[in-house]
Amino acid sequence: QETLIEFGEADAIDLDIAKSELKAQFEIVPQCLVSMSSGDFFWVSKDGRAESDKPITRIADMSLTRNDTFLVDEAQ
Repeated sequence: QETLIEFGEADAIDLDIAKSELKAQFEIVPQCLVSMSSGDFFWVSKDGRAESDKPITRIADMSLTRNDTFLVDEAQ
């Protein structure tokens, strides 16, 4: 891209954006949601955990309620 700037085909801001995107692509930490029978677990790669964190954490899903009361608009 520096060559494109020298030839007038790109702006300096384009170079800054490309450098930022290049660095950002390696910032993402692998993670996923694992469902086993009735339990949901959140897994995060070692790079994204603190020393004391466990690799898998159980998720308490509050979206399922007995009377469909999760996120009901009470103002109605």
